[in-house]
Amino acid sequence: MTTDLPPGWVWATLGDLGRYHNGRAFKSADWGEAGRPIIRIQNLTGSGSKYNHFDGQVDPRHVVSRGDLLVSWAATLGVYVWRGPEAVLNQHIFKVESHISPQFHRWLLESVVTDLYRQSHGSGMVHITKKKFEQTPVRLPPPAEQGRIVTAIEEHFSRLDAIEAGVAAVQAKCTALPSIAMAQLFSPEWPTSRLDAVAHVGSGATPKRSEGKYWSHGTIPWVTSGAVNELSIWSAEEFISERALAETSVKLWPAGTVLMAMYGEGKTRGRAAVLEFESTCNQACAAINFDRSLLDGRFLRTFLNVQYETNRRLSSGGVQPNLNLGLVKAMEIPIPCLETQASVANQAHEIVSASDELLDVCRTARQRVSALRRSILADAFAGRLVPRQPHDYSASDLMASA
Repeated sequence: MTTDLPPGWVWATLGDLGRYHNGRAFKSADWGEAGRPIIRIQNLTGSGSKYNHFDGQVDPRHVVSRGDLLVSWAATLGVYVWRGPEAVLNQHIFKVESHISPQFHRWLLESVVTDLYRQSHGSGMVHITKKKFEQTPVRLPPPAEQGRIVTAIEEHFSRLDAIEAGVAAVQAKCTALPSIAMAQLFSPEWPTSRLDAVAHVGSGATPKRSEGKYWSHGTIPWVTSGAVNELSIWSAEEFISERALAETSVKLWPAGTVLMAMYGEGKTRGRAAVLEFESTCNQACAAINFDRSLLDGRFLRTFLNVQYETNRRLSSGGVQPNLNLGLVKAMEIPIPCLETQASVANQAHEIVSASDELLDVCRTARQRVSALRRSILADAFAGRLVPRQPHDYSASDLMASA
């Protein structure tokens, strides 16, 4: 590899630039509540905040101190600077022992891992062996230029961090504001009624999966509580047979029924949506078939979703709190005239639409920030980010002394 190099740069491999120590294969029997935290991939990516601990001796190469550079190489490819207390390292993560400037090494690894991820993404396997990792070729600039590159990257990224933080703040407000704004649409002076006084409230069922006669060649739509994450339910992913409808407790609900999720610890429980076609549902849904002369379905859905947090707090149970039909039936529902209900539903739709548009703008902005980060790293390690200085020593001198 002798081409495509700026003056003074040389080709090297990641293995030339440092040592990469894989973590220890901790078993669940090693986990405890005392001792140093065990760093797993989910602790680096933020997908899991809980740490297991290990109260025992480990090889020094598996001990991680604040400021150490880490690289996850299986399932998730990523580069991280450890900011926590002294910890021990789990397998599938490298601790980096740099032979060059650690700051430069960090950004070089960021660039390489981004390329490696693009190569493996979509292949069904995001994983790289230590041998392949260490043999990965990289362009290495002179030491003085490395310092200028680090400074330039950090200045650019600092500005992008500020932009991203601002976008994230706007995104959080856009997510929270619809419920706040829609709550203002409801008047405490409107008459109210228990829900079961103006609607039939029931639930669905799940025919036995082992009974093929209930599922084979089914033509009757059957939806689950996950469908309520959209404001309107327009289609079903599964279908049951006529025999299931005749022989089990599953019920067929008319178009316009409002479904409310009763189960689940995630965001689904307490959400409501309008069923836009005739369908059955599972037992995790409260099906609200209301008096159309008294209630507008979109208005009812809006009110239930505005009351989302309140409704979730009504849930009972231990490990997985649930709503139940009794709680749903007892909910107090405002009932202004139908004209007012339609107006509220229309305004709510406008609020949600405006919020969605702003969220799309935020998502696009964050994608552009990510693209700019990749572009900056690409320019940095192609020799285009900072000017070459004539007095810089060649990187070959650095390689000769390594």
